[in-house]
Amino acid sequence: MDLKWFRILTIAILTITNSKAFSDNECLNSSFDTVVTHKAAPFGLTQNTLKVSKKNCVIDIHHNKLKFLTKNWIIDVCRSPVHIKINEKSISVEKRSHSCSDGAKKGFCSSYKKIDLILQDDGLIFADGEKEDIKTDHGRIYCAYLLVQKYLDQGIVFNRKKNYDDAVLNTSPSVTPPSIEKKEGDDTPSNSNSEMGTF
Repeated sequence: MDLKWFRILTIAILTITNSKAFSDNECLNSSFDTVVTHKAAPFGLTQNTLKVSKKNCVIDIHHNKLKFLTKNWIIDVCRSPVHIKINEKSISVEKRSHSCSDGAKKGFCSSYKKIDLILQDDGLIFADGEKEDIKTDHGRIYCAYLLVQKYLDQGIVFNRKKNYDDAVLNTSPSVTPPSIEKKEGDDTPSNSNSEMGTF
């Protein structure tokens, strides 16, 4: 009898810790500014700073490393075609032409992988708070990370007027969003722009 209750309690705890408290629409429609800093090499004498500003669909990622290495990306997860605006001395645009899962290391895929790594290493690892709470730095970085991942990696163009009901940002690999269908041999979602909506 005790083993049965132990199993039920364990399953309940795992379910609670693996669920996200904010909804897909709450994440997509949110607006926030968050800054995460941490000491960096060499010997903790410098500081890495990650600033993520989100206003509805537009995510502005500003990264500063060693005080003089600065990168800035602007990603509008509701705009088609899928692209990244890189804001350095002038704004350049890199468009998604294929999936980055084939090991491509140039252009769009290089930028996406850099953004993904920075959000993980300087954001998710060092941000304070719980990832399930969108009012914390960790929750905000996690929300931006999920949106960026779905938009840049999977080519999903979001629509703020659509209700996603945890079908899109769900991180479980076994769940496939019902409105996203792929044609054989196509790396971008078919009809996703019309179904998800674009601005």
